[in-house]
Amino acid sequence: MITSDIKVPFLGDGIDKVTVCSWHRKPGDDIAQGEDVVEVEADKAVFNIPCEGRGRLKKILIREGQEALIGQSIAIVENI
Repeated sequence: MITSDIKVPFLGDGIDKVTVCSWHRKPGDDIAQGEDVVEVEADKAVFNIPCEGRGRLKKILIREGQEALIGQSIAIVENI
């Protein structure tokens, strides 16, 4: 099976990390391309991160309340 990662995207100058606020999906859930999967917070601003392709959420790597760096993988999606 082919997998891809959901990574924290570049969110602006001076932002180097985020805190995961909430996951909109749980492992095993199907995800449509462009669908928001997770909400993160950085510098008191909230951002939604979408899935770049269609797939099934295989594993969450960073849990709610944990921090992640820009570019870091936070979940694995199984391409379907």
